[in-house]
Amino acid sequence: MKSIAGGGFHSILSNGSYLFSGRVLNIIVRGIYISLVARLLGPEIYGIFASFQAWYLGFLPLALFGMQGIIAIELARSTTDPHQLAGASLTLRFITAFSASSICLLAGWLLNPDPLSRHLILVFSIAMLGRSLANWTEDILIAHERAHYSLRMEGLFRPLEAILGASWLLLGDGGIIEVALMHALSWWLQALAGFWLIRKRFVATLKPTWAPAFMTRMLAMAVPLLISGFSINWLLQGPVILLRYTRLPEQAIGFLALAFQIFSLSCSVPMSLGMAALPVLSRAAQRNDGKDVFFAETMIKAIVFLAAPALIASIYIMPIVTPWLFGAAYADAGKLLAWSLWLLIPFAIGYLLSQVLIAQKKLKSAGLSVLAGMTVFSAGYIYLVDRFGANGAILACAMGLITWGLLSMALVAFYSRLNMIKTLALPVTCAVLVLYGGLYFGLL
Repeated sequence: MKSIAGGGFHSILSNGSYLFSGRVLNIIVRGIYISLVARLLGPEIYGIFASFQAWYLGFLPLALFGMQGIIAIELARSTTDPHQLAGASLTLRFITAFSASSICLLAGWLLNPDPLSRHLILVFSIAMLGRSLANWTEDILIAHERAHYSLRMEGLFRPLEAILGASWLLLGDGGIIEVALMHALSWWLQALAGFWLIRKRFVATLKPTWAPAFMTRMLAMAVPLLISGFSINWLLQGPVILLRYTRLPEQAIGFLALAFQIFSLSCSVPMSLGMAALPVLSRAAQRNDGKDVFFAETMIKAIVFLAAPALIASIYIMPIVTPWLFGAAYADAGKLLAWSLWLLIPFAIGYLLSQVLIAQKKLKSAGLSVLAGMTVFSAGYIYLVDRFGANGAILACAMGLITWGLLSMALVAFYSRLNMIKTLALPVTCAVLVLYGGLYFGLL
């Protein structure tokens, strides 16, 4: 039996634990913050705020341009100069971030003529610039396998955003424009702090550099990851963005916006593990020692066995705790929140297996699998919402995520020695039987 023990596994555990801790901290802080903002704004106004926040997040992958994985893969090569990598990737990030922010602002400005919407889009476009630069600093830290610095950043700037935004709402009689401004400010401060840290600890001569051949190679490698990143982000943000084009009442839009925001926030846990594992999985794939496949098999089993019981319990618990967490106005959102959390299982499987494909340099396969999932989701969303109401939005997203997860699993099995039946059949069968039993006996 393959073992992933050793220095590589220790690195995954070490960096993964820091990133996981940072994401858990972010979930706790953001969860409390979202609860407060949703309670104070009410479902209708909160739905407006969440939809425009999702609008800018929908363009964020264009700003990142798939460079997260490329930076880790390039740094793993012994022939790559880390100073050239940092300088060239920073230049690319400036170009892609400014372009994406401009497109986000222009498109949003043309599609939304009212002043409030335009002001929100302007502030969120500025936030995108800061966030994309902050993400670049995190990518460098992860590539150097120093994720504990990322934990410190999350521990400082996410609570800062929550404190500033909550203060405006509670003490300053602020509105959603002020909350958006605090969001933008926190990301710009994190970006500046990240630049200072990288110059002090890793690249003392950090500055944008122009290296056409090296940058062209990075961009060519990044295109499939851009497609993948955009598709993943659309699966997370698209359900909220498209709510504005459905016939659902404003209150229902607020309920679904809250449910998908909680789901999107929870997705940061598997994403942090995948990002932390990528440098080590890249080296394992180069050695062809089978540890990347062992990682995939272990993660699939762990996700289903550990997540399914908690999510089954959430079907009963969430309708009870939702009014307490978010206010009486959200009493009818409990079941939507519970079922939206089930989307975590196919998302986690799809994302972690995509990281394995990226480590194996099967970039096109990673991109095409999530693109297929995004297509299934987009094609069915409006129809399913019109047919089944709010539940149709969750069903459409589930169909897209399941398509992505199954295709990614099939591709890893095709390129490697992953046994799909052995890996997936037992945990899924157990989860389905427990879920069916709970529904049959009226426990859920």
